[in-house]
Amino acid sequence: MTKRELDKHFAQHILPSIQKQERQYLTNRSYKDIPLRCEAYNNLLDSLCREGQLTDKQASTYCIPRRYL
Repeated sequence: MTKRELDKHFAQHILPSIQKQERQYLTNRSYKDIPLRCEAYNNLLDSLCREGQLTDKQASTYCIPRRYL
């Protein structure tokens, strides 16, 4: 899996549920739970690495894009 594919998967399948949860925290202001977003991205990396879809090198060099923070 390429970095681009990984980021697309995160944006389509994981980020929407995080954003929904963030909206529940504060109703009148926008709120981003940066630690939650980073943890979710890292958990995705770990699971894909364990499944063999990413190499150890990919998992250790990929990081969450700034646009998702």
